[in-house]
Amino acid sequence: MRCLQHIQAGEAKASKIHYIQRMTQPTHNPDANIDPNSEPSSEPNSEPMVIVSGYNLTLPVLEELSHRSTERQPVLAESALEMAGASRDMLERLLAEGAEIYGVTSGFGENCETAVAPQAAVELQRKLVVYHGVGCGQPLSVEETRAVVLTRLNTLARGYSGVRPALLEHLIKLLQADVLPVIPEIGSVGASGDLTPLSYLAALVSGNREAWWKGRRMSAAEALAGAGIEPLELREKEGLAIMNGTAVMTGIAALAVQSLGRCFGLAERIAAGAVEVSGGDRRAFDPDAHRLKPHPGQQGSAERMYGYLADAHDVASTGEPMEGGTVVVAESGFVSYPGSSEAPPQHRVQDVYSLRCAPQLIGAAVDTLTETARVLSVELNSSNDNPLFDPEKNKVHNTGHFQGSHVALAADALRNAAAVVADLLDKQCLLLLDGARSGLPPNLVAPQPGSSAGDSPGQEVPRGQEASGGAHAAPNAAHAAPNAAHAAPNHGLKALGITVSALAAEIDSLTTPIASRSRPTESMNQDVVSLGQLSARRLREVASLFELLCAAAAIVVSQAASLRFDRGLGRKPSPALEHLCLWVRHSVPPLQDDRVLHHELQDLAGRVAEWPSVTR
Repeated sequence: MRCLQHIQAGEAKASKIHYIQRMTQPTHNPDANIDPNSEPSSEPNSEPMVIVSGYNLTLPVLEELSHRSTERQPVLAESALEMAGASRDMLERLLAEGAEIYGVTSGFGENCETAVAPQAAVELQRKLVVYHGVGCGQPLSVEETRAVVLTRLNTLARGYSGVRPALLEHLIKLLQADVLPVIPEIGSVGASGDLTPLSYLAALVSGNREAWWKGRRMSAAEALAGAGIEPLELREKEGLAIMNGTAVMTGIAALAVQSLGRCFGLAERIAAGAVEVSGGDRRAFDPDAHRLKPHPGQQGSAERMYGYLADAHDVASTGEPMEGGTVVVAESGFVSYPGSSEAPPQHRVQDVYSLRCAPQLIGAAVDTLTETARVLSVELNSSNDNPLFDPEKNKVHNTGHFQGSHVALAADALRNAAAVVADLLDKQCLLLLDGARSGLPPNLVAPQPGSSAGDSPGQEVPRGQEASGGAHAAPNAAHAAPNAAHAAPNHGLKALGITVSALAAEIDSLTTPIASRSRPTESMNQDVVSLGQLSARRLREVASLFELLCAAAAIVVSQAASLRFDRGLGRKPSPALEHLCLWVRHSVPPLQDDRVLHHELQDLAGRVAEWPSVTR
């Protein structure tokens, strides 16, 4: 007992303190300095390795290792090996004393009243892994699979699962050699954890089923041999310890949360761009106003958008008239500013909700994202199998920590939050594509030289031969028709607007609550289940669709900016809008004539990961 207390006073205790401090620190700091023109990239972590202790693994680090975006490798904390050794000693002592232990000297689930002789305990683990080999559907992606393995290792590293240190060392070798199980995505109800999908990890440990290695799918035995890793026989409790947890739902949801964090940040940029190109009112985002309704997410979104619009020349940004004289409010709802020899410009007293309320909508989603990230961080650094062994208190805990309801409910909430932001982007694109409301050419059709807007012929341009240009390239006169008045018209971004609406509808269709759809199974032993893995997979689908939606909306805003500023409808874009347009133009040149945008849209969506997360 003194040994364990000494360990906890050292490295493990330090990890716990760091974990508690991180969990209690506020995620948002609305008074932090914000750079509205920050580049969409992040500095790599300079640490040469990631210490896996069970207490301080973060979602960004989990994503980094899952995508292998750096050369950093996971290594086990010495405390993890010592803690695991202490709980394993306790398990073996109880076995020697003839104690009854669920899943070790008893059957599983409804068979828990069936006694198992100690000499059959190892065979029991083998059979548990074997009979759960009934997964189906597509395999998880390699990135998701890495996240699952690292998540399970981290939870076992806490040292309460009764597994040998040798099992932790085996799992870290698999990660370092990038030998990963092929895990079918369907088969978990999220209580008794992700039993069936995690059985594929347990099988790989002992050299069975299939693995990914060096980009190939092969037998587990072949992959282990190629990597120089000996199969490990699972001993008492170890098959159950690997399988009886929430690693699959947690790993999938964690990667989706990271993706949506970047999407929400990009959505703020897009929303600010929509305000700017439509001549909206920056004053709606004044931080002084948003301090009166102090939701952290709303305040942060408003402050960032206010900063993005700080140098915009064509938005209302002060309380003073834009052109001297008294502000006149017409019945139409527009404001006119007298004092000019020409017809005075007109501005709305207030913008439509999709512009003015962007911080309230995106900010609410950011708060939901923040809470979801907190929940997943706790789950990622928790002991969530059954039973658990606490040698410090000399207790065996038979409980239900494998129940994934926290993950399921959090993923449900975040899917709904994402749908709200998706609807916002759809409405902003609708506004910009509607010439009567935006003041820009309908569908953002670029006028051709010598013709009126929309009168030039359209033609399909092979990929790679599109017009080149910078953020606001001028139209290419080579595409102008000799007789534009009788040519087929261009259609601009009409169809892209439809795709935006289709993507928003797809996201909305995935908001159905999952956690409340529990159904009994396993002879009523598992009579309430979380369905956490299903909810997490739906969140992953939302994140993938949202990247496409952000890319499409960014194309709309950049095309609107090209038309507005290149045509002299405004003075010049703000640095933040210019930066957004340059990012888009790297994949999508300005649209001059109708062309296929399929590949360009896909390319740009693949680059959404370049943006920083809104919760950075």
